[in-house]
Amino acid sequence: MRFKLVYVAQTDKGLVREINEDSFLTRAPLFAVADGMGGHRSGELASKVALREFARYLKRRKLITKATLSKAFQQANRAVFDRAQEDKNHQGMGTTLTAVMIKNRKLLVGHVGDSRLYLFRKGELSQLTEDHSLVTQLVNQGKIKPEEANQHPQRNLITKAVGANNKLEPDIFSFSLKKGDRILLCTDGLTSMVSKAEIASIMTTLNLKEVAANLVRASNQHGGEDNITVVLLEAVKSKENGNFFTFTLLKIWLLLTVLTLGILLFLFINFSSNLYFLGLDGSKVAVYQGIPFNLAGRPLYHLVKTTNINTQQLPSYFQRRLEKGLLVKGKSEINPILVDLRKFNH
Repeated sequence: MRFKLVYVAQTDKGLVREINEDSFLTRAPLFAVADGMGGHRSGELASKVALREFARYLKRRKLITKATLSKAFQQANRAVFDRAQEDKNHQGMGTTLTAVMIKNRKLLVGHVGDSRLYLFRKGELSQLTEDHSLVTQLVNQGKIKPEEANQHPQRNLITKAVGANNKLEPDIFSFSLKKGDRILLCTDGLTSMVSKAEIASIMTTLNLKEVAANLVRASNQHGGEDNITVVLLEAVKSKENGNFFTFTLLKIWLLLTVLTLGILLFLFINFSSNLYFLGLDGSKVAVYQGIPFNLAGRPLYHLVKTTNINTQQLPSYFQRRLEKGLLVKGKSEINPILVDLRKFNH
């Protein structure tokens, strides 16, 4: 048995910002999010440069260890820092960077800034990274309460960023994955708007794409004050040759489904061809064969004849019934009903 990883990502500029300074990376088994900062589109540049250099460094390494991951962060840091020194318009730019590398049943994590990594396991959401921010320091020092952090005036001030200095020491750690685990990497455009409890509730959704869409939607519904990026991973177990067997079973299931639908459609057409109903043809009562419904925009009935009975002279009750289609038990009962309706036209 081995893990099979499924993943999805979504980013949105939110409702306030003019541009999206977030970037993300989904190059299995490497995944990351970055939230850039700095004026004159510097944040957008910083996040893109950091992820590009980060991925480029790791791509050249056959063996990824904690030390290797740390060096990849340092490489990204140097690239962003140097770019800022080359152009005064970008001086002071930087970016958060939270990344995971999946190997077998292990998750290797690197983290800088206040983007976050969450583990959703057996219905419980746990934050695995610690924000490198002023409010986190204040909470750890006991100067403010955790619930005050999101409302603190300096809540956006981070204490460590990729590219802010010429040296960087990222947080590096690892943990084991289990079947059914869901991993969420996200920027603070989500966590500053949506509570942990609401994120946990959304994470219970079965479809991973719906989870991503609902997380972004929730952030915008709460104000969308920042760019929002989410990368979601889920660990499922798969057997050797599982793809072959899964594909074969899928083809069999599709074939059986098509055959079943074909048989049902054939029976339905034959059944409906023996049915009749009275309806409207302009202002006149008409006789139709079939049933008064449309399937995929095509009517399941056709006009047999139009009578000379004026519907405007009928009681409103009959008019409403005819608008919807008045089913009759059989062809032999059509004329007796028409005889009764004609009495209202005299």
